[in-house]
Amino acid sequence: MTEFNHELSRASTAQITELLRREDLFECELTAFPHIGQANADKLSDAGFNKISQLVGKLLSYDNGVRTPQEVAQQFYTEDIEPTGMNKDKCQTLVYCCVHIADEKKLFNFHGDN
Repeated sequence: MTEFNHELSRASTAQITELLRREDLFECELTAFPHIGQANADKLSDAGFNKISQLVGKLLSYDNGVRTPQEVAQQFYTEDIEPTGMNKDKCQTLVYCCVHIADEKKLFNFHGDN
């Protein structure tokens, strides 16, 4: 099992900002994620994820009020993203982007107390 570490994300601040500014953020193609091409979008689709909203929703489903934000991100990484077979750096980037989206939309507080 690989540990989720947001510092290993390949997404730059500018790329995440651009993603967050999309008006169609929750309905857009998974290729809107930085460094996620069609082959990885297909792997995510095979795992049942076709929209960003599904990924963020799954992340949030692990937030039971007891787990720390890191534990929530780790469970999402381990249970859902790593098994897709994407390269580890792509997995790190995808989870980090989902955490950032949830945090920005005030659905999840990754950097504060939980």
